[in-house]
Amino acid sequence: MSRLFFADMNAFFASCEQQERPELRGKPMIVVPYANMETTCAIAASYEAKALGIKTGTRVKAARKVCPQLEVVEARPQVYLDYHTALLDVLNAHFVSIQVLSVDEMACRISCLHTTTEAETRLARQVKADIYHRLGEGLHCSVGIGPNVFLAKVAGDRQKPCGLTVWSNEDLPDALFDLQLLDLPGIANRMLLRLEAHGIRTVRQLYEADSLALKRAWGRGRSALVLDAPGQPGGRLRAIYRAAV
Repeated sequence: MSRLFFADMNAFFASCEQQERPELRGKPMIVVPYANMETTCAIAASYEAKALGIKTGTRVKAARKVCPQLEVVEARPQVYLDYHTALLDVLNAHFVSIQVLSVDEMACRISCLHTTTEAETRLARQVKADIYHRLGEGLHCSVGIGPNVFLAKVAGDRQKPCGLTVWSNEDLPDALFDLQLLDLPGIANRMLLRLEAHGIRTVRQLYEADSLALKRAWGRGRSALVLDAPGQPGGRLRAIYRAAV
C-alpha cells in the first residue's frame, strides 16, 4: 500500500528572489513578467504582500495603491529553474519515484521502510531540513502526506507556509469534513455555485454524493476523477477532483 509525499514550495518565485536578495526579505514584494509596466500582473507574491491582500494576478497599479512601498521584481526564470533543480537533488536523495507536477510542486512515493505516521513524520522533517540547508533559509516547503497525490496535496495546504500535515488512512475521511469546498483543488467560485445549486454545500455532502449526483453537478462536457485510498472498510475513500476542460 503506497503512500504519497507532496512537496509544495511556498511563494516559490518570490521566495527565490528573497533568498537571492536579502534586502527583499521581510518586505512586501511581487514578481512580474516585465519590469516598468504598471498594467502587468503579479506572477508571484511574497507572504508579506499576501498579508496585504496582494496575490498572483493582482495588477501592479492596484498593488501599489494597497502598498506604495511595494517591491516589484522582474522574473528571472533561470534562477527559479536552478532552485527547482536543487530541490530535485534533495528529493532524489530520499525518494526513488518522483512526479514533477510543476516547477514548485512534486509528488514522491514513500518507501515501504516508512510504515508508521511517526516514521513518515521523521522523514518529512528530515527532507524539510535538507531543503532548508541546500536551498537556503528564504525557501519554505509545505509538506502533505496521504494515500494519494490529491489527498497529500490537500493535506499540504492545511498549514502554510512551511507546514507539515500527515493524514493516515485512519484519519480519513473525517479529516476532510472540516474543510470548505473551496479548499479542494479544482473547485473555484463557479464550480462552488454549481455544486451548491445541486445541494452540495459541504465536503461531507460531496464525499457522500453518488455518481449520478456528481455528473449532474459537474454538467455536460465536464468530468470527475475519483481517486481511491486503500484500507477503507465498507467502501472507497473518494476524493473528487474536477478535471479542467
